[in-house]
Amino acid sequence: AGNYISEGGIKINKALTVKAADGAEVIVDHVELGLNYNDAAVEYMTVQGLTIKPQTYNGGDWQISGVWQNSRAIGAITVQDCIFDFSTTPAAPVNVGIKMSRSNGGDSIESVTITGCTFNCSETTANAVTMGDKGKIKSINISDNTVNNGCTSSAIHMDMGFQNSDPVEITIDGNEINDVSKRGIMIANVKNDEAEISITGNTVEGASVGIEFYNTCSNAKSVKIDNNKISNVKT
Repeated sequence: AGNYISEGGIKINKALTVKAADGAEVIVDHVELGLNYNDAAVEYMTVQGLTIKPQTYNGGDWQISGVWQNSRAIGAITVQDCIFDFSTTPAAPVNVGIKMSRSNGGDSIESVTITGCTFNCSETTANAVTMGDKGKIKSINISDNTVNNGCTSSAIHMDMGFQNSDPVEITIDGNEINDVSKRGIMIANVKNDEAEISITGNTVEGASVGIEFYNTCSNAKSVKIDNNKISNVKT
């Protein structure tokens, strides 16, 4: 298999795995999950093994993103073993690696998995991963990723302010976060008394804040913070 460089992005509008062939490097601008908010329901969408160099304005509140969600009707979203390279991303406007949009009770996404990815951020990258709540989500797993540099907000940023009352498991495990400018991991606005949050085995080096809970997470069913290593905190 040869290498492939796309001048634009990839848009997925069906149950599909977009994957680089073994031994090939596939470089794209961005990946859009779904075309519109009210797309027909699909079982899953998976993005695997791509090199993503974000360049394109996505029309949302984070204007340049590597992977972003348009449709609210994707059963399972997986982003795996991708490289996010911000070396050629414009300095303005704000940019992020993966943007999972905030939604409401009508959202039918059941799981989001982000694993094995590397984010080589720029000084103006706000987040490697930013995620709002999902109306029916049961599982969020952000594990074994590496984030280098940037992150003027948080490397991994989760705002669950409108999450419904159904059970949801949030797992942030085994991530390596290096020399980011603000927070390593941030969980904000958890109002769901059925939420189970586990933050374990992460390494955060050179951030201003290692792990932060913002605006009360006291309503969560359980919170486990264990075996994380936080070092060289910036002051």
